[in-house]
Amino acid sequence: MSSSFRFFIICLVFGIGIFVFANVFRLMFVFGYKYKSFADINRVRKQFLTAKRGSIKDKYGEVLVQDVARGSEYVRKYEVGEEFGHILGYVGENTETLKKCGDIDGIQNVKKTGIGGIEEFSECALRGSQGVRYVEVNAQEKSNKNLVSIPSREGDEIILTIDSRLQKEAYTSFGSVPGAAIVLDAKSSEVLAIVSAPSFDPSKFGVDNGTTDKYLKDPKQPLFNRATYGIYPPGSVFKMVVASAALSEGKVKAEETVLDTGFRTVGDKKYANWLYTEYNGRTDGEVDMIKSLKRSNDIYYYEMTIVTGK
Repeated sequence: MSSSFRFFIICLVFGIGIFVFANVFRLMFVFGYKYKSFADINRVRKQFLTAKRGSIKDKYGEVLVQDVARGSEYVRKYEVGEEFGHILGYVGENTETLKKCGDIDGIQNVKKTGIGGIEEFSECALRGSQGVRYVEVNAQEKSNKNLVSIPSREGDEIILTIDSRLQKEAYTSFGSVPGAAIVLDAKSSEVLAIVSAPSFDPSKFGVDNGTTDKYLKDPKQPLFNRATYGIYPPGSVFKMVVASAALSEGKVKAEETVLDTGFRTVGDKKYANWLYTEYNGRTDGEVDMIKSLKRSNDIYYYEMTIVTGK
């Protein structure tokens, strides 16, 4: 073998060695981090851990609704029926509510959010925080081991001012008649009961399609909250406002009287007292402020409204 050929072989081997070394160096040190990141992405999966939704209780601690474990998931369990439908609301898919709570990451993984009532109003407090778990998977996408886990945080417990026993009695009293009622604590102004009848069962709405369809087609509109969205005349309770205004403005004295003639004419309109209408023309005679409140006399307050407004 000639010396020139031997030199050629040595240079060729040396060149191949440099080429191999350069590529190994490039793969290990230049692109190594990049390829490692790709490998990690392929083998590591991010899983969201569902948070247990907070419970809702009445003022005495009676549980109205709570999450119960069913396998690896939580199911919302309503311990009460349709008398609490409008108060509690129900759970379903409502991503707009989630956005209000500032939860952008993982919204698609939340399977239930509050819709209507306390469930929606207190959504941010009730749903807690999702946990996160990173797991290593094999080529068949089966989990090999847990790498990092951040546990979920259970939602807050909500205590209402509602007296559940009073709420049930108030709702039952309506029977089949549509209407609304609100019961307040005269000292604290707490809402003890708030009824809209008819109502809906939160455990069935959105879950049982037959029942949901029935609610939607019911002419009595059980999904309409009459207690908060209905518009009604204030009725005789407003007489106390007129009496208070007349006294505070110094327009009348409590002992001053107004003669109840049975009706008051304004222009071409005649406004009668309830007693005159329902009992064949009877009247209350001379009426002072105390008697007006006892008898709920309409004529007295027609006059007081005119006097106070001058």
